This record gives sequence, C-alpha cells and structure tokens, in this order.
Amino acid sequence: MAIEYQSYSEFEKWLADKLGEARIPISGMIELTPRCNLRCAHCYMGALRDDRDQMDTAFICSLLAQIAAAGCFAISFTGGEPLLRRDYRQIHRTAHQLGFWINLLTNGVLVDASLISFLQQYPPRAVEVTLYGGNEDSYAALTGNGNAFYRVTHNIDAMLQAGLPVILKSVLLKPVLASMDEMNAFATERGLEILFDAGVTPDLLQDFSPTDLRLAPGCAVDIELDSPKKTALLKAYHDRMGQRDAAPGFTCGAGHRGFHVDYRGNLLPCLMLREPAFDLIQQYTFASAFEAMGRASRPQFPESSRCSRCDLQHLCGFCPGTVACGEVPPGSEDSFYCKVAKSRLKKLQ
Repeated sequence: MAIEYQSYSEFEKWLADKLGEARIPISGMIELTPRCNLRCAHCYMGALRDDRDQMDTAFICSLLAQIAAAGCFAISFTGGEPLLRRDYRQIHRTAHQLGFWINLLTNGVLVDASLISFLQQYPPRAVEVTLYGGNEDSYAALTGNGNAFYRVTHNIDAMLQAGLPVILKSVLLKPVLASMDEMNAFATERGLEILFDAGVTPDLLQDFSPTDLRLAPGCAVDIELDSPKKTALLKAYHDRMGQRDAAPGFTCGAGHRGFHVDYRGNLLPCLMLREPAFDLIQQYTFASAFEAMGRASRPQFPESSRCSRCDLQHLCGFCPGTVACGEVPPGSEDSFYCKVAKSRLKKLQ
C-alpha cells in the first residue's frame, strides 16, 4: 500500500476539517522578545523594539507544557529576533521534547555553526528566513545594516548544506524591488522559491511611515504570484473560502484555532490584535485564557463598512488587526487593499 505524504498546510487543513466546529488551539506563535539586531523601516514592532521586557525562561518552558496539554501541535518562535535570547536553545529543546512542530522565524544574521549543529539534533519543521533584498545596498537601505546580506546568505547556505528545512520569505517593499532579480536567482539556484508578502501595515503603535514603502498593488501581486505553484495555492484558498457562508460583519478567525503570546506573557488572538489580552503570568493558565478568549467577541468589521459586505475579504489582506494598527476600512474601491484583492482575483481567473 502506498503511503500518502502531506505538506504541513495540507495536514493542518485535514485536521481542521476533522475538528469541525471544535475550538482547539492547534497552532500558535510565541513572541520571545521585541528586540532585534536590525532596524527595518517597515517593522510592525516599531519603537517596541527597544523594550527590554520579556518572559523568563522557566515561565516559557512551563507555558509550553500547558500549550501542549491543550492540544497544540505546532509552535512558531518569533520576535523581534528570537535568536537574541541567550536561552533560545533551552526553549527550543523544551518545545522539541514536548513533541511540537517548531518554526523558527529569524532574519538569519545570528545563525552560526553551533546553532546549526544544535538544530540538526533538535530539528525544526522549518527555519523561516526573511530576505530584505539581493545585495548589500538593499539591506542597508531597508535594515540599516549593509553587512547583513553576506552573513544571511552565507548562513542560509550553511543551513541547507546541513540538511535543515529553510523557507525564504520577503516583504514587497520599494527598496527590495531593485534587487528582485538577484533575490530570485539566489533562491532558484538553491531549489527554493521566495514567499512574497504584499501586505505592509502601520506598526503596533500606529506609526504610518511603513506604508510609504508599499509597491503599487498590481506590481506587488505580479511578483507575489510569479509562479503557477503560488497561484495554485492561492486559488485553493480562494475556492475554500468561497464555499463558506459568513454572517455580515464577520471577517476573522483569529483566536479560534490559533493564538499568539506576546513578549510580556499575554495571550492574544493574533500578533496584530493586541486586544483582548489575557495575562498568563498573573491571572490565567493557558487553558483558562484560551477558554476566556473564546467567550470574547470574534474580531470583525462593523456591518456598515464596505469590508463586511465584500466577497473578496480573504484576498485583500485587510483585517481587524490592520484596523488595530490605525487603518480605517477602505472607503472606496480605489484603496490599496481593494486593488490588491482585484489584482489577486484577476490572477486566479
């Protein structure tokens, strides 16, 4: 009998279908620190990158055990830059021993031979590295660190040679555009594709300057969906979402099957929605916080907004988390998000 292998996304969808309406935290993200060794102009953390607060090691390891007991099987470690924590390996090892599928989200600068050897011993599901261009100039323009490009690309090669599963990502920004060909060539030579994201939002403190770096919607979508594989994945998602009957105003599933824990130890629906927040250090266990979050109102747009009546909600990238960062629902079809949705739909037809 042949064995059928599933990708992570296929398995997650299969599991979600099996669960039906049951609310179980099957995957989540933990923000280990707000600090970062780069100063990216578009960063959603904004000035929070200078906050020195963070959860201690013992609490995080205890929390991971609670999360595992609640039924979660996949955990992502993010920041800031999670590798800035000196205890990262202890946290990662604990998660691995608890049986989690681990995603490490990193800018790749701090990866070294010792960490690679450690990750071979405690393999993650993926190391997701964000690229900020295809040369030193693009890195300098966007991150403030022109020396990072060589280190990141060298470290990516070292991880691949060690057999680690690397995923390349990038945000579609004006400073990145000039070196797009170099970025794609780098990925292709290594048998990889870059996952591009057209969404650029204000930061968590409602600073709108990152939005000045957005590409024109049509250009961004052309790059984002530059391969049949990427287009097919989006089409499958579009077809799946089109089969759902959503009540007016509903737009977001944050906090239903997934969750986010911020660096201060609060359980949140997602990394952009910082309210409602449930204090896991002083007030709640993970199980009681997840239950309380389920009783809270689901994130949604006002019924009076254009978004609540739009059939392309799932294609535009605008969501309640974006609203929490200060943006208002699009007032016309000429908005950035509406144009992104229409450009994506055109690609699928």
